[in-house]
Amino acid sequence: MPPQNQQPPAPAPQNSSWGPTIGITMVVLLLAIGGAYFFYTQAQEAKQNAEQAQLQAAQESQQTTPANPEDSLQSELDASATGSAQGDVDALGNSL
Repeated sequence: MPPQNQQPPAPAPQNSSWGPTIGITMVVLLLAIGGAYFFYTQAQEAKQNAEQAQLQAAQESQQTTPANPEDSLQSELDASATGSAQGDVDALGNSL
């Protein structure tokens, strides 16, 4: 066989890998932005709920608080019902 003039094959051109890198970067950024939005809206909703609960509690306390605290004390003293305590003592004495 006569010696043939063989040349080694030319090296394959290097393919750039920028396409997948850019794609992965965009997906990661999109996920990060979505996560930040999610946590921001959850924090805002929790803050609004806390403010509403505080406002509602303040309104309820205003509704249940009498205008004059002395009237409240007097009504509590009247409600302690010394007569009912006397009835309990009498019932206890009758059962013995």
